[in-house]
Amino acid sequence: MPGYVLTPPWRERTQAVADAEDVDFETAKQIVLDRQGLGHARWGEAREVADVVTFLLSKQASFMNGTVFRIDGGQFPTVRY
Repeated sequence: MPGYVLTPPWRERTQAVADAEDVDFETAKQIVLDRQGLGHARWGEAREVADVVTFLLSKQASFMNGTVFRIDGGQFPTVRY
């Protein structure tokens, strides 16, 4: 379960915000997170998701199954019952 990762589509959307708001790209990144209610968070990087995928494909994870990994840097709160 990856959180907000700065993939090409998100880069395009963020650049559109930068252009519309007349701000630099870094400021626009924060604006986008703020609008999602994630002002405390940071953008993830594709390599951070890839690192988890690499682990899951490795022999070290050979006994794992039925698990959901949140790769979100704490962007989303844990569901409490």
